[in-house]
Amino acid sequence: MRAFSAGAPAQVKSTFMLKLKRYFWICAPLLLIIIITAIGATWTILANTQTDPPKQETSQGEQKPRHSILGLLNEASLIDAYIEASAEGGRATLSNINSTRCIGKIYWNERSQDYTLTKRRPNLMLLELTEADSKITYGYDGNTFWQERALNGAAPTAEPVSKLDAETVRNMARFFDPLLTYALEGGGILQVIEFDDYLGASAIRVQLRGPNSNRLDIYLDTDSLEILATIEHSRESGKKRTAVYQDYRRIKGTRVPFHTKVSSNGELIYEISLKTWQTNIGVMPPLFSAPENLR
Repeated sequence: MRAFSAGAPAQVKSTFMLKLKRYFWICAPLLLIIIITAIGATWTILANTQTDPPKQETSQGEQKPRHSILGLLNEASLIDAYIEASAEGGRATLSNINSTRCIGKIYWNERSQDYTLTKRRPNLMLLELTEADSKITYGYDGNTFWQERALNGAAPTAEPVSKLDAETVRNMARFFDPLLTYALEGGGILQVIEFDDYLGASAIRVQLRGPNSNRLDIYLDTDSLEILATIEHSRESGKKRTAVYQDYRRIKGTRVPFHTKVSSNGELIYEISLKTWQTNIGVMPPLFSAPENLR
C-alpha cells in the first residue's frame, strides 16, 4: 500500500485558494458591471412606474388632477381651477353658452309662484312669475329695467321698476355667477383670497370689489369649489345681501345650483327651487325689449 505524506492536503488547499483568487480577480470587474447595471435598471423601472397624483372623476368619467389647496391662494390658480370645476371643457364650454332658461318655483312674501328666468349674453334678462290667472314680468334690455303686470286676468300694464326690485333684477340679470363673471368678463377687483369657514364648513373666501364699489364675499367649498354663499355689502345702504347655493347638478357638463336662498340682513327675500335648466335656447334681443311706453 502506498503511503501519503502529511503535507499533501495542505498543498492541495493552497493550489485551490490560488485558483480561487485568480478567478475572483478575473470575474470581479464583470460582477461589478452586472451589479451597477441591475441597480440602474431597477431605478429606471421605479421612476417610470411612480403613481400619478390623486385624480378626481367628473360626472362623465373624465379624469382630472385634484387641485392643490395651497395653490388656490394664488389668483391665477384659483381662477383656472374654478373654471375647470364649473364646466367640463372649461372656458370653451362656457364660451359656447349664449342663452339659458330655468323653470321652477319661487317662494316669497308667504306665497309661491311659477318661475321662468330667461337670459341672453351679455346681460339681457326676462323673469316671468305666474300664479293662477295673474302674471308679473320683469325685464332688462341692456339699458332699462321694466315690469309688466297682468293681474286677475286684466290687460297687462307696464311700469318702471322700483329701486328695491331693480337691485334684485340686476342680480338675476348677471349671466354667470359673480366669480365666473370676474374670470371670463372682467370688471371689478379681486382683493382677498384666504382660508375661512362658512357656517362651520371649511371654505375659501374670495373678496371682490365690484364696479358699483360694493364688497362681495364669495365662500367656496375647499374640495368641490362650489359656491356655498355670497355676501354683498352695499356701500350705499349698509345692508348685507346673502345668497346661499345648494343642490348642485351637472347639466350637459355645466354645474348649476338648483336651490337658492336670498336674504337681506338675515330676513329672507326669496327662495328658488329649479325643475329644469337649459342652454342655447335660441332667444333673440327683441324678447327682452321694454314696452314702448317705457322706452
